[in-house]
Amino acid sequence: MHGDPDNLESLKDKRMKGNHQKATEKYIEILLETIDLEPEELGYEFGRWTAQRLATYLEDITGIKLSGSQVRRILSRKKYPKGLASRRVYLWAKYSLESKRNPQKRKAFKQKIEECL
Repeated sequence: MHGDPDNLESLKDKRMKGNHQKATEKYIEILLETIDLEPEELGYEFGRWTAQRLATYLEDITGIKLSGSQVRRILSRKKYPKGLASRRVYLWAKYSLESKRNPQKRKAFKQKIEECL
């Protein structure tokens, strides 16, 4: 009723043919190239990449829609550290607080630390 008794292949469950991955080798290549770029270099205002932002950016570039968790899995398979997908991914932007420092207080603080050491 569900297959041809003379053809054993027709009785196999067709769902088990394999998991087809959406992410192609070209997609992964673009992902790895994008990670090494600062978001500002691509015209974004944010200072860090997240997996979701990477997924959105790559969807615009490649047309392949993946979730942030799928992008994280790809990066972990490529041996990027857990929680970090590169030197820049998930790291907060480094803003300088130099303009807010009081030079006299800073000098006094450094002298106090030296005395304690």
